[in-house]
Amino acid sequence: MFLPHGSKCKLMPLVALGALFSSATNSQAGDGSAARMVLRLPGLIAPFKVSPRIVRPSSTINSTWNGGFGNWSVASDWTPVGSPNNSGGNTYNVTIDTGSDSVTLDTSPTINALTLGGSSGSSDLFTSSKTLTVTGALTVNASGGLFVQSNLTAGSLSNTGYVQIYSGTTLHLTNNGLTDIPAGSFLYVQGAFTAATQSGLAGLGSLEGNLELANGQTTTVTPATGTFAVSGSGSLIVNPGSAATTLTVNGNIANSGTVSDSSNLNATTLTNTGSFTVSSGGVVNLTTLNNTGTFAVNHGGTVNVTNPITDVPAGSTLDVYGSLSTGSQSTLNPLAGVEGTLYLGNGVAATVTPGGGTLTVAVSGTLFVDNPDTTTGTNLTVSGNLTNEGSTYAGYFGPGPNVLTVTGGLTNDSFANLYIRSDDTVNAATLTNSGSITVSSGGTLNVTGAGTSTNSKTITVDGTLALTGQGTFNLTSGSNITGGGGSAALTNAGTLEGAGTISDLGITNTGTILANQSTALVIQPSSTGLTNKGILNISAGDTLQIGTSAGGALTNFSGTTLTGGAYQVGGTLQFGSSGTTIATNAANITLSGAGARIIDFGGNNVLAGFGNNASTGVFKLASGASLTTTAGNFVNAGAFTVSTGSTFTIGGASFNFTQTSGATTVDGTLTSTSLGTVSVNGGSLFGNGTVSDNVVDAGVLSPGDSVSKPGRLTVADTYTQTSAGALDIAIGGATAGTKYDQLKITQGATLGGTLNIGLVSGFTPTVGETFTIVNAASVSGTFATVTGLSINGSEHFTIAYSGTKVVLKVVSGALTATVPGPSQVVRPGILPVAGRYGREIASKRFGQLPVAAPALAVHPVMEVRGFRPMDMVAPSLAPIAPAGWSPMAATAYNGMAAMNHMRFEYGVDLKAVLKTHRRQWLKGLWADPDSPNALSLGYMVYTGTR
Repeated sequence: MFLPHGSKCKLMPLVALGALFSSATNSQAGDGSAARMVLRLPGLIAPFKVSPRIVRPSSTINSTWNGGFGNWSVASDWTPVGSPNNSGGNTYNVTIDTGSDSVTLDTSPTINALTLGGSSGSSDLFTSSKTLTVTGALTVNASGGLFVQSNLTAGSLSNTGYVQIYSGTTLHLTNNGLTDIPAGSFLYVQGAFTAATQSGLAGLGSLEGNLELANGQTTTVTPATGTFAVSGSGSLIVNPGSAATTLTVNGNIANSGTVSDSSNLNATTLTNTGSFTVSSGGVVNLTTLNNTGTFAVNHGGTVNVTNPITDVPAGSTLDVYGSLSTGSQSTLNPLAGVEGTLYLGNGVAATVTPGGGTLTVAVSGTLFVDNPDTTTGTNLTVSGNLTNEGSTYAGYFGPGPNVLTVTGGLTNDSFANLYIRSDDTVNAATLTNSGSITVSSGGTLNVTGAGTSTNSKTITVDGTLALTGQGTFNLTSGSNITGGGGSAALTNAGTLEGAGTISDLGITNTGTILANQSTALVIQPSSTGLTNKGILNISAGDTLQIGTSAGGALTNFSGTTLTGGAYQVGGTLQFGSSGTTIATNAANITLSGAGARIIDFGGNNVLAGFGNNASTGVFKLASGASLTTTAGNFVNAGAFTVSTGSTFTIGGASFNFTQTSGATTVDGTLTSTSLGTVSVNGGSLFGNGTVSDNVVDAGVLSPGDSVSKPGRLTVADTYTQTSAGALDIAIGGATAGTKYDQLKITQGATLGGTLNIGLVSGFTPTVGETFTIVNAASVSGTFATVTGLSINGSEHFTIAYSGTKVVLKVVSGALTATVPGPSQVVRPGILPVAGRYGREIASKRFGQLPVAAPALAVHPVMEVRGFRPMDMVAPSLAPIAPAGWSPMAATAYNGMAAMNHMRFEYGVDLKAVLKTHRRQWLKGLWADPDSPNALSLGYMVYTGTR
């Protein structure tokens, strides 16, 4: 039976009553209703009323947020109704996971467990300014978000969603901290994250999700395995907070994800296979950096590595915009290989000294020397060699100027590329190029060393290619140096040689351009042209072409005059449009060998019309080269040489050779197509060869090529010496033509000028020796003036004229001295002092004395136009010659001609000097030559123009 509400009954013992089955239900917390109980007795069912005295146990209540935006304290927003907060013996497990939740904590509850979010949507909890305590597990699922804006304490944290700890707040775990941050999760620490007595990240060993530290605190991580692993999906960011944030890993970091540091990060070894960025303000301290991913040090970032880097591996990228250093040096100092990408863009100077002597940029490698963010260029010096098999850039994004300097050889291999951008520079001691080199407008490639460089492919120059060293730059056949016209330039101070083509560049040569291969060296400059200030050299059998048939490419040539530079032609030099003629040479031209020629693009001989060798001109025929002109009379005012085996022939309507100044040396043959006259009106005529025309000497004629090398000059017709002419004879032995000078004339000789005799090579002839200095078919006249007859105090020369010869003979005795009259005395102001000439005599005792004419016995002064100085002759007077003297200008081309043709000879009687008191010296110096006070202490002789 049923006991109605309010009934009472007394239960009998169950043994007496038999089997009893009862069931009772009671309402939830305190509704005041009585218990309803059903007693099941054998044979009896009777309802009855039980007293309402009930004992209730503690309960765990699962409380769920109903969804939407709201505050924690609103009871109706929860199921069951009521704001969760452990109290009255009840504990709460709270779940917020509808997928569209935003809950703000406006009370400070304590709960047993908290679960935020599920797998989709968003379920966020903002702690605001209140305190939340979770005594058990705090779980943030994938769609959950926990924003710790005030202190929060939890037993443990499991996060696969988003947790942010705000600055000034603490998330404290009473149990252990995190050992892993799972994939897809975010932990953003701006405040404090603690676990027990240490950091909540103290045991962190792996990161597959996202961790950002920006709390201005120091966090120390000690991975259980010794390595903190950032997986491919992981991201670690270290940013400063109110102060510097420091993450110290007691061990190593293995990163295959993404790491960005703009504060402080410390570790032992960083092995990076992912992306690691050190931003401005970031400092990373490492013992070792192993990078096979992307490692970037941005501007303002600093990486200190104890162990330097020797290689940039294939597939890796190392971007250095900031500081990457090992002590006081760059971490890259011993770098030997770049198989990946190395970008140096920090705007500072760094030196790489490869351990093996060579830095190699492999086929897969790329080297950038650049600075994209500032106008301060990056300077990289490779102390050694650089071999580029891949791509190397001087400049790329930045404005420059960036500089790559290789102190040794730069080798640009086949299929390799070297790029030099605007305002940027590459310097190399030598260059070997079999790949591609591009020099952009404003860029510069300098080859600075003295070694050998080679180009076998293409160098494209829109800027400047400067061969500034003294080395050799070889162009192989088929190679090219190609410009872009305009301001594109090539400057050469070394030796540029070989074949190939140089085109569309303004070219300035101060060194040597040498065509020395069977294939022509072709130079087709831009409209700026080729300016030769050095040497153009064409070897025998080779060809140098300058410009095209349009002409105008060689700026040294204008009108019919070639000016400046040297042209050493053994093969073919070709320039100018058809009909080009060098009528006047003001340059330096040497034709060497039978095949030497200068032609235009019409194939015509450019020198056929050659008729004037200017005062600055040097012209030489050598090694069997010959030239026949068609311009008629020829005038030389410079240096003109016909070497042994060579012939210069004057052709045309007139056939005379006139020298107004300078020097002509004939060791070969100087002739004309019809008999003409060689007139030496100024300067000197030297040589050991043959002049096949009449010779009129009104200057200086000197057989042989130099003072120390006497010779024989043959005039294959007549010789006429005017009163202004001088014949210089050097005597250094007894053999005519090799030891002493001889002038040989096949026709008649007419004498009438000056004979200058000088001993050379320390030779002193013996009494009785004879020297035939002139040998002709007939000799008429005599020398008006003879100098140098005195040999020493015990012998001198005599001169004898026969019908066909002029002979000097050595006789005993000193040459008799004569006392000159006042008009014959050496000019005041010129005295020999210690073998030199000066205008004053200085003495420590007497001070500086004015110089007057000495009253010494001298030979008569002789009017002589010039003389080749001998060994005993004092140095040239030219630099200090007083007004009234007119020494002949010597030419720079011939060593003998370079000497001043003046003579000052003096002898001193030492015994007389030693016996003379200094007072007598003074009286003698000031006395008139005819005065009793005059001293006879020796003699003086000078020859020159008054």
